[in-house]
Amino acid sequence: LKTLQHIVDSEPANKTVYSDDALVTMLAKKHIKVARRTVAKYRHILNIAPSHIRKRGLKNRGIL
Repeated sequence: LKTLQHIVDSEPANKTVYSDDALVTMLAKKHIKVARRTVAKYRHILNIAPSHIRKRGLKNRGIL
């Protein structure tokens, strides 16, 4: 869970946010094999919004 939190926290502020599929790929590169649904479940546990909500927040702040 800490790895997922770290990846989301390190999203570039001026780029698009990572989708669950992208997070699965990034975790796989760290030798952590999980399904997209598992990433979504862990995101929910960590109170991390879905990518479309995080992206909307960037647009509202004028970053995207």
